[in-house]
Amino acid sequence: MPLNETDRAWIRQEIQSAHRRRGLGKFTGFIKDWGGTSAAVAIVIFAFTQWGAYVQFRTHTGDRLDTIEHTIYSLQRSQVTSHLQSAEEEAKAGQVATANAQLRMAAESLQTLASGHVPAPPSFFQQSVERVDRLSSLGLNNASANQALMALAEYRSALQQSPNFPPSSWRVVSLPMTTSEIAEQFSKQSGLTVLRAANPDVQFFATPTGNAITVQNIVFIGGKQKLDGFTWVGVTFVGTKISFDGTYPAALDRTLFVNCTFDVSNQPHATPLLEYAALADAGTLQLNP
Repeated sequence: MPLNETDRAWIRQEIQSAHRRRGLGKFTGFIKDWGGTSAAVAIVIFAFTQWGAYVQFRTHTGDRLDTIEHTIYSLQRSQVTSHLQSAEEEAKAGQVATANAQLRMAAESLQTLASGHVPAPPSFFQQSVERVDRLSSLGLNNASANQALMALAEYRSALQQSPNFPPSSWRVVSLPMTTSEIAEQFSKQSGLTVLRAANPDVQFFATPTGNAITVQNIVFIGGKQKLDGFTWVGVTFVGTKISFDGTYPAALDRTLFVNCTFDVSNQPHATPLLEYAALADAGTLQLNP
């Protein structure tokens, strides 16, 4: 029997209602069926349970990524340790050339770590310095040992946190200051002075030719500085090229090197400076020619 007009109208209404219940319509239908209060409670419960799961997922993912990152760092540092251990074994076996090659590879690995600012604990630097010291006593040449120590010093320096001073407090240095200028302006100051080199080739202080000069409480930014002839007290070098050729004695007292590079000879008098920087020693050090 054919449908009458009333039945057809009812069917069309049901079809339209079903379409509306898809997607958002389904959600609004849920609210209508359950009532406003009950639906609101259900929505709140749903939101809290799903948000908790999301936070838990993010936390666990972050923990796993941190673990992976620390593992990678450990593997990168272990390459240095492996090279130093191999160098020591080869040196004890009388294979000096092979030991020197292992030292050079250790230095290259350290340079990679420094450029990537890969974190390392103080114990890593302490143990590495001790290994290089032992290698020096086994007959390896000073050039290879100092190259490794220099890489250690620059790596440790790259990890030091730089002090933050507003540019308005900087004093720009364009030419090396003379001995008389240094003695007059900086030998007895009590406050902190921030000096910035006008360009990387500027040396802040000219080397004294007479008695040693004591300078204190200065932050040097950029440029370069020869340590000879000065007693450096409470001084911080930031991004400075450091040199010491042993022409005159020098002394360090609570001197910090931040992101610095070192240009020193392969002579034994440079070794204490490199070890001081590699260990970030906050004490005192006498450097002799």
